[in-house]
Amino acid sequence: MMKNRQKNILLASSTKLFDSLGTLLKQSGFNVAKCKDGAQALELALKGSPEIMIVDTGISVLGADKLVQILRANSKTDLSSIFFVGPEGEQIEGFRHQVDRYIPRPFNDEQLLAEILTHFNRKEKSEQLGQARTEVEGDLKQISLPD
Repeated sequence: MMKNRQKNILLASSTKLFDSLGTLLKQSGFNVAKCKDGAQALELALKGSPEIMIVDTGISVLGADKLVQILRANSKTDLSSIFFVGPEGEQIEGFRHQVDRYIPRPFNDEQLLAEILTHFNRKEKSEQLGQARTEVEGDLKQISLPD
């Protein structure tokens, strides 16, 4: 079972968009860091390597698209999951920038928490499956496959 206390989440917004979400995540046992602009988000991400970054597409100083480009090019942060939150219709642009998830505004905090939990559960199962696959060895000639 997933242990939320080990999971670091970074919330990046120039507004108070994530205030209630931050509180809900902390109550759910996550380590939460908040920042007010893209430059601060980059600094915190490089220091802490969060598992998930939730980024408002309207973030100031260093734009969301540039932030993602830098994070994906850095070996400390290239595996962090990035969720964009922005107006309906920007999804396509977000995915062009290698964003893992796009959440349209307005969003429901409880629903976003459920998406985060689902994301971590899938990631954990995928890692377990990857470990199990490394234990399987042999040659396909040794296995009979039905037609």
